[in-house]
Amino acid sequence: MNESKNDKKINIIDEALDWIETLVLYCFIALLIFTFVCKLVIVDGPSMEPTLYNNQKLIVSNLFYKPQNGDIIIFNNKTSLMEKTLVKRVIATEGQRVKIDFETGFIYIDGTGPIKEDYIKDATTLVENYETYYEKDEDGYITVPEGCVFVLGDNRNNSTDSRSASVGFVPVDNIIGKVIFRIFPFKLYL
Repeated sequence: MNESKNDKKINIIDEALDWIETLVLYCFIALLIFTFVCKLVIVDGPSMEPTLYNNQKLIVSNLFYKPQNGDIIIFNNKTSLMEKTLVKRVIATEGQRVKIDFETGFIYIDGTGPIKEDYIKDATTLVENYETYYEKDEDGYITVPEGCVFVLGDNRNNSTDSRSASVGFVPVDNIIGKVIFRIFPFKLYL
């Protein structure tokens, strides 16, 4: 009878050790994933409404990432005027030419457009210091320098973005990653 109780104790201890080992393994795998593959980010502010709202949780990945127009990105803004992590939408990539018509709110890329933006809250009428900060060509376009992107918030009239000297062109090296999905309410952005 004593042997039976000892066997039960050993079985319970073995079972508990198996659970602990499994839990540690899963924690290690999660740590690897969130260190090298993706990160959890929380939206701070209204600049991406109606696409993203304050306090929403996002999963961001930088694995094999190359910026493309329309991507929603998280980046470290490291200008002398503002140092903060921001979430914005890529409007143009290196070498592309951008023109914003603040009277109509339309954006033109490389002489074509206006670009279709069914995701924005309102037309782009907030100038910030775009008109004085950038050098424009004879057609009113600015050119995105090599290794940079031009970004805007979806809530154009309540967003500090590439129109402002406090953000300007965003170096690709400052990009933390692309938003791949929103946790709640769930939405995939691939």
